[in-house]
Amino acid sequence: MAREQSVEMLELLGYDTIAAVDGVEGVRIFRERLNQIDLVLLGYAMPKMNGAEAFNEVTRIRPDVKVILDSGYTEDVMLLNFPDQRPAVVLHKPYNMEILKAELETLLGSADSGDYEDVKS
Repeated sequence: MAREQSVEMLELLGYDTIAAVDGVEGVRIFRERLNQIDLVLLGYAMPKMNGAEAFNEVTRIRPDVKVILDSGYTEDVMLLNFPDQRPAVVLHKPYNMEILKAELETLLGSADSGDYEDVKS
C-alpha cells in the first residue's frame, strides 16, 4: 500500500515511475534501465532485500545515483545500516506530497524541466 501511495504521489507530481514489488526486483530493473533512471525511491523495510541492501546494490552499479529512502524508523537507528555512503534524503513516514515534492525538486529540479523515471521499491 505504501508503494502505491508513493507511486501515485510521484505521478501526480509529473514524474514517470517504474514500480517494483521488492528490493530484488528494484535492483534488477535499475540494472536493466540504469541510463533511464535519475532517482531511486526505496522503502527501508522491503521483502527479499531491504532498503539498505538495495541501496548498496544500486550505488555499486552506479555510484552517482540519487536515492531517497523512506522509513518509519528514526533516522539515527536506520542510518546505522549505512556506515559509508548514505542516501541523499531520508523521508520519515508518513510524509505528504509537499514534502516529497520539495525533496525531488532539490535533487532533480522541477518535474516540468524534464522527464524523470523513478523506481519505487
